[in-house]
Amino acid sequence: MKIISTDYTNTVSSTSEHADYPDDNVLTDYSGEYWQANGTNTATLTVTFSAGGANAFLFSYTNATSVDYDVKDSGASSIKSGTIDLTSPHTVDRGWMEFTTEAGTGSVELAFTSAAGTSVYCGIVRIGAVTDISDPLMSPEEGEIDNDIVIELHAPGANYVVQRRRLRTYSFTLLLSRSTDYYDLRKIREDNGNTPLAMLLSENAGNDHEWCIWGVMGPIAGMHDKTKTYTTLDIREQG
Repeated sequence: MKIISTDYTNTVSSTSEHADYPDDNVLTDYSGEYWQANGTNTATLTVTFSAGGANAFLFSYTNATSVDYDVKDSGASSIKSGTIDLTSPHTVDRGWMEFTTEAGTGSVELAFTSAAGTSVYCGIVRIGAVTDISDPLMSPEEGEIDNDIVIELHAPGANYVVQRRRLRTYSFTLLLSRSTDYYDLRKIREDNGNTPLAMLLSENAGNDHEWCIWGVMGPIAGMHDKTKTYTTLDIREQG
């Protein structure tokens, strides 16, 4: 499990933005308050980061089918580049990538492409330094928060339904070193509370884009022995 515990995200610019959905929206905490290109399915975000040791980025809530990325240092030399396919093995709306730690300033260019005839959008981008925690003992239990509005009508059994975005939830157990990982995790929770974080829930599951999340870490509970702690953790996606 990995958490961007120190956020170095700085500024953002774009090659296209709708007046009602500006690129600054990707810097808020709310993925539903998104950036959208102005009538085009291809557009690029350039997100800068501050000095300090960034080594990962996350983007979330996008309709893109692929994202070309290029991480650059302060001299505009490329550190890492490539393409993230968001359609295989099945479609996801988010991506995670790690790169060689950059002590100085730099930028991440994200070139989004969505289906023809759509306007590409993205809700969140974060760049920062990762804290590495042991993976869950087993695959996380996955659920959802149902945000639909349901109003009962006069006709028996009839409902008026306004369907809204469902948010993912995860519950899992970790076996952590009591003296290091457990207290590192507690410190992150204490520092951030209910503020959302960029996280990779399992680095060994084989598909980082499936297991990354922009979400809120719930209260941490641990059962200690002398050196290890069985720790339960709940994560909910931030809308």
